[in-house]
Amino acid sequence: MAEAIAAFSLAANIVQFIDFGSNFASNVCKIYWSGRDGAGEIPDLRKITDDLQEVLKGLQLPAGNDGEIPGSERGIRQLAEQCQHVATELLNSLNKVSLPDKARKRDALKAAFKIIWKEEEIKSLQVRLEGFRHQLTLHLLASLRFASDQSRKSLDQQEMVLHQLGAVNEGTRKLEGMVNQVTTSTEGIGASVLDFITSNIKFLERTSERRNWQKDFIAAIYRDGENNVDREISAPSISEHREKSLQSAFVARLRYPGMEDREWRIADAYENTFQWIFEDHDLQEKRWSNFKEWLESDLQLYWITGKAGSGKSTLMKFICHEDASTNPPNPLDATIDLQPGCRDTSMKYNRQSRCEKYLRKWAADSRLITATFFFWNSGIDLQMSQKGLLLSLLFQILRQCPELIPFASPSRWEALCLFNDDPREWTEQELHQMLRFATDKLTNDMKLCLFVDGLDEFDGRHDDLICLFKDLIASPNVKVCVSSRPWVLFEDAFKHRPSLMLQNLTYPDIKHYATTNFQRDPSFAQLRSRESKYADQLVENIVSKACGVFLWVHLVVASLLAGMGYGDRVSDLQRRLDLLPPDLEKLYEKILQSLDPFYLEHAAQLFKLVQESRDPLPLLLLSFADEESPEFALNRPIQTISRDEMFLRADTMRRRLNSRCKGLLEVGSASTEFGDGEDTVQYLHRTVKDYIESADVQQRLGFAMKTSFDPHLRLCAGNLTHLKVINNIVNFLADGTFWTRVQRCLYSASRIQPMNRAFIVPLLDELDRSGSSLAKSISRHWGRWLSLETGRNEFINSLLEAGQWVPSHPLLSEGVIQYRFGSNFLSLVVRYGVVEYVEAKVNQGCLVQQVRNRIWPLLLDATYADSRWQIECHDAVPCLDMIACLLNKGADPNYLVPYRVGSVWVQILESILEDFDVTLKPPWAAIARLMIEHGAEVNKSVIDLLIMKRYNLPPRDWDSVGPFGTGWRELQLFRELSSIRRATARSWIPWLPWAQERIGS
Repeated sequence: MAEAIAAFSLAANIVQFIDFGSNFASNVCKIYWSGRDGAGEIPDLRKITDDLQEVLKGLQLPAGNDGEIPGSERGIRQLAEQCQHVATELLNSLNKVSLPDKARKRDALKAAFKIIWKEEEIKSLQVRLEGFRHQLTLHLLASLRFASDQSRKSLDQQEMVLHQLGAVNEGTRKLEGMVNQVTTSTEGIGASVLDFITSNIKFLERTSERRNWQKDFIAAIYRDGENNVDREISAPSISEHREKSLQSAFVARLRYPGMEDREWRIADAYENTFQWIFEDHDLQEKRWSNFKEWLESDLQLYWITGKAGSGKSTLMKFICHEDASTNPPNPLDATIDLQPGCRDTSMKYNRQSRCEKYLRKWAADSRLITATFFFWNSGIDLQMSQKGLLLSLLFQILRQCPELIPFASPSRWEALCLFNDDPREWTEQELHQMLRFATDKLTNDMKLCLFVDGLDEFDGRHDDLICLFKDLIASPNVKVCVSSRPWVLFEDAFKHRPSLMLQNLTYPDIKHYATTNFQRDPSFAQLRSRESKYADQLVENIVSKACGVFLWVHLVVASLLAGMGYGDRVSDLQRRLDLLPPDLEKLYEKILQSLDPFYLEHAAQLFKLVQESRDPLPLLLLSFADEESPEFALNRPIQTISRDEMFLRADTMRRRLNSRCKGLLEVGSASTEFGDGEDTVQYLHRTVKDYIESADVQQRLGFAMKTSFDPHLRLCAGNLTHLKVINNIVNFLADGTFWTRVQRCLYSASRIQPMNRAFIVPLLDELDRSGSSLAKSISRHWGRWLSLETGRNEFINSLLEAGQWVPSHPLLSEGVIQYRFGSNFLSLVVRYGVVEYVEAKVNQGCLVQQVRNRIWPLLLDATYADSRWQIECHDAVPCLDMIACLLNKGADPNYLVPYRVGSVWVQILESILEDFDVTLKPPWAAIARLMIEHGAEVNKSVIDLLIMKRYNLPPRDWDSVGPFGTGWRELQLFRELSSIRRATARSWIPWLPWAQERIGS
């Protein structure tokens, strides 16, 4: 273990040298490229020399036999020797520069450095330093793994390492609490070692450098996992307490807002309906496959299908949820602790679901795991995507079986154990792999049953979904029950599997529903007492005309009961029934035609607001969006809404929806398990959404609205008001509710119609003012929830007190993307493509001040070159209009980004390379052309830098690189860019300003 301590100590000196070398290269660059106007400070050459001599001393190797040293630690010693050589070269070069008198200091230093340090040599130094950093990362990662290897009683080893690190580092950093962290909770050994190896870096730069090193370590872990998919799982040993804490953190990252909303919103089965699904019937085999027998058997897939509106989702919820009669509500259920290991899934409240007792016969003595997902075409993107499905299933599976986490995602788990960090966003490919790994690890003592509703509401290739389920049931320990409409591709995939056609089985349920609802109406009871024969026949006629479509019955019964208030006879009700079409779409047409003409315009507006909202529209937000003038949002004070006003607005909007939309829009309650549970407005059913958003109906509703109505202006103003009345002020920084409202506001602002764009600037100015005001009011509560180091905490708090609210975004405040995003309001607006606001507000050059007074180019925000900022932007691709706006305002593609290697243009090319094959794909070809037209450099030095950053290789002759060799993709990109540059040079576009000037004169 002494060798490990020595290696970490030597690594700390290497880190100090790399930091020194990077700062040295930066200073040389400042001298080399500084202008003649005298701007900028000349570094203190004597202090640099003294510092370097101290660093060089730290790189001296202790005596030892390399043959007795483990490979990773031997690599660190060899790396120290390489650093010594470079440090000696730097020291020699500094000794060649004589110190001139103050009068000529700047010019003399520039001249001397330009002689000694050519541009190529500066780049070569940067390449070598990047190489050292990469090598040290790999060697230290190997040492960390060695120190925390499960097979070596590693908790004792980790404790010993931290004790000795504390002793070595005594007097420079306080590490008294590190030892306890190993056995009690919070910090991994990797985090503690990072604290140690960055302790020699200057205090002001230490925090950011520590984050950068941690980012490099975690990236190395992920790369190792991607390159060695089948490597043996060797998770670090951690205490039981910390393991549970990290399992909880891992699972929590899988869930997303609204994950259970669709399930909660589905109406519960009407009393005493669908009971037949668990019953035995002698003749049922001819009509459908016995579902109870399937649950108990080894058969693996069951398909529930039926017409639109037949009640498939209601049946799936009925199957998966508990029976309230046998599972009475538990008052403690509302406070269930959602820790990994508990058996709670979407089968709610830890109580037995209706199907569980039958599944247990299949599972026998094995552990039973269940998970559900309900696709929703009217919800947010994740609720209708495969990514949302995978996140939800994994969330439920791993929450019940957290011991599967290291097998499902070994790289993420290792990063969490070592560094308490897991910064990568989930990708669909990774989630798919995780589910496969998790199900592969299901042994005979585990059985998994999945229930997935609404395959037809999936917004993707349905063949991919079918393949996913077929892959899952390749394991004998997995069962899947799915539901969908009877589309041909589903029939082809599932026709040989057990199944049922729902509309053929619900006649008794529909009759029971209609009869019960009529009998409960006092007016109908009186009619039935006088005309019992006709009343009973009316019910039979309703059931017969429904053809098994429960939704049709729901609408028709409601319509007929409404007629009771007009004193209708049974014969009148029968005639009403005869006039109602049996087809759902025609029934919707009838309802739309029956709207009061006075309310038609308002109904069309409400339908449009629901249609244009990115996600289900909160009822309170709709009430604000229903205000006719944006001035309402501008004049509304920043103040929590009172309960009386909230209830009044909710009641008013319910009345408006009922009178204007006749039940086609309804108010649904969201899940309160993880969110604020706001009631939202939604279409009554998927079929209503399809009908209202059809081209013909859209055209008719469009004619009913005035041309001045702009749904995006209304939603922008409504979201601004919704933010200003936020009722969770104390926790708004940590609560996604605040940022959701900000993002909704910006999304709508980017889509406001041209005739209303004069409102954009005042609305977004008010959004910025509101965010600033809320930040100031909340700053005193900041430390209650943010678990960061004290200095960082105080810094963020000072920003909030100053009204700088954008840096409070969780990713920025936790340092995940610090210095990689222009953390002010203009950067946020640029990300959303609100061109008009940026055009009005941006300065010439399009540079903004970042936190800690660093300068940041908005052009980098416009191109999303840093994927770590995972804000929910309105488009998945950069906005060309925004890029053009910034370039026309003087943004420089060749601007060198502070604390990044290379210019804005280089960062953009790195983004292009992520998806580059042989040719430039949209929109990158258009972006590249815009950049080149505005002076972006296309030369060998740019391609050298790209290859250096990607492969840690120095500049050389790249023309000799063969197809698919190292640097080949970068060279192909360079050729594409050169072709665009030549085409641009021949084009008349660059001469347009000159020509216009000549013509004008």
